[in-house]
Amino acid sequence: MQTNVVRQIRNVVLSGRTDEIRAIKIWRNLRGLDFHSFYLELTVIDALLNLSKRMLAANVETALEYIADELPRRRVIDPANTNNVVSNDLNSEGKDALASAALETLQSSHWEHIIW
Repeated sequence: MQTNVVRQIRNVVLSGRTDEIRAIKIWRNLRGLDFHSFYLELTVIDALLNLSKRMLAANVETALEYIADELPRRRVIDPANTNNVVSNDLNSEGKDALASAALETLQSSHWEHIIW
């Protein structure tokens, strides 16, 4: 995949979603999930489009809901190179595993289950 890394970094920074992205990356890493950073960043940005940037906990929950409900069937395109279908990096089993992990996290009753 060829992309413009500088443009991707700018896209993430200008999205104002770095805290939410960081939280979802921690969640991914602690669970040993296969979710490439580029795909994760674009997914979180898309999930939180037009939402307040002042509600971290609610936004992380919304991102997890999006992963659980939308990720398996969402097509994600690289904004720097529209020939790159980033969502093709994971097969349907991998996407379903992410969706299941997000749903499991959402069904837990304590905030610490998201990050811990």
